[in-house]
Formats: sequence, structure tokens, C-alpha cells
Amino acid sequence: MKKKPKMEIKFEILDEKGNKILKKLARFLLERFMHPREFFGPTIKKEIIGKKKCVVEVIKHHDFYLRLKLASIRKN
Repeated sequence: MKKKPKMEIKFEILDEKGNKILKKLARFLLERFMHPREFFGPTIKKEIIGKKKCVVEVIKHHDFYLRLKLASIRKN
């Protein structure tokens, strides 16, 4: 059976503002010993993408920023 290639995230392509938001989120989660699944909960949806029908978990950007706002990580 073939192993799936690991998903690689390239942080160098993110702009400075995006990087800052992810750092704040990571710090928030680490301080509270939370897993991202606990924090985002039911906002995570599975979608089928591409011709090979890859199943990817996604969060709509509105839900992502709403959660950050409710947790006082980012005000707007």
C-alpha cells in the first residue's frame, strides 16, 4: 500500500500580517493547552478537492476570523 505524501506548509510565502496572526493563535492555544480541533470545533468541514478526490479539512475565512475575535486574539 502506498503512503500518502506528507502535507508541507511553506510559511515563507505568508505575508508578515498572516504570520503574526498564526503566532498569536499558536501562543493562545499553547497557554490553554488546547488542540486546534477543540478551538475551532464544528467550523472544520471536510471537502473533496481535485480530480483525485482528496479529502481536505477546511475552515471558511469568516469562521476563522470570528473565532479569533471571540477569543480576543484579534479584534477585527
